[in-house]
Amino acid sequence: MAEKTFAIKGDIIWSAGPSELAAVKDGYLVVVDGLVAGVFPSLPDEYEGIELVDKTSMPSYSSGSEGNTPASSSLTRLASS
Repeated sequence: MAEKTFAIKGDIIWSAGPSELAAVKDGYLVVVDGLVAGVFPSLPDEYEGIELVDKTSMPSYSSGSEGNTPASSSLTRLASS
């Protein structure tokens, strides 16, 4: 499988430690050769020109949606990509 370099733009949330979550609204998660290089509030110059997957305009789901939750459906799609 070929390694891939790209950035995902959107609201990024990650575990900063065993009991701490961190978040960046409209930030960038950068993947280089299949590994996360970092999360940034703006795309660093060194990554200009890489493939950008913009998730800032994804549809939202209300709590009443049948079987759809934003977290589980988004994570499933990312994990299976």
